[in-house]
Amino acid sequence: RANPIVCEFLGRGEQELLGCTWQELTHPDDVATDAALVDEVERGLRDAYRMDKRYLRPDGTVVWADLSVACVRNADGSIRYFISQLLDVTERIQAQHALAEAESRYRLLAENTMDIVFLGDTTTLIEWVSPSVTAVLGYAPEELIGQDARMLFHPDDAFQVPPVAEQANRGKSVTFRARYLTKAGAELWVEMTVRPILDETTGAPIGRVVAVRDVHEEVMVQSALDREVDFDALTG
Repeated sequence: RANPIVCEFLGRGEQELLGCTWQELTHPDDVATDAALVDEVERGLRDAYRMDKRYLRPDGTVVWADLSVACVRNADGSIRYFISQLLDVTERIQAQHALAEAESRYRLLAENTMDIVFLGDTTTLIEWVSPSVTAVLGYAPEELIGQDARMLFHPDDAFQVPPVAEQANRGKSVTFRARYLTKAGAELWVEMTVRPILDETTGAPIGRVVAVRDVHEEVMVQSALDREVDFDALTG
């Protein structure tokens, strides 16, 4: 039996589905994994399993499901029938793949630049950072991955992060300056350009890339010039 939602998801009518095996409906690359789990259920090693699985519609379209499978057994332990529940997660999986592809495009450039490049999702968590972060801020990349990006900001400048993140989630690029704190606690002026990573199909933001440039010397020189101008004005 198959309910209407499953029929719609798989692009087949109920009668057509009743004439199919699950192997025919499954993407070839996922058949072996699913078959191994079914075998474990049949041998009594488990009563249920769950996996992300690809299905093929009649037109060749690939759709992804969060598949939960359980069995009902007879008194002697033999399987009476299977119950499978499918949750459509196609958009989520496609977004994850798009983000991974975008990350690979930036990785080669980022690993060979003296500036810092961060990759993140649509929150402020750091998912990847270029190795150059060590030379600039003193952190090893693994110390920052999974951390909130706000930890790097001077406390007086961290207020800029939420509105910039909001702009990026609207699909806009933003450039601004702020102070970072190095691992040793020193202040460092940087210029950041935050660019959204967009889903190629929907155009919706699925992450962001942040390019960071050391402008500390430039800011210090400009600050000294401003102080000199102010002093000249005061002395006439």
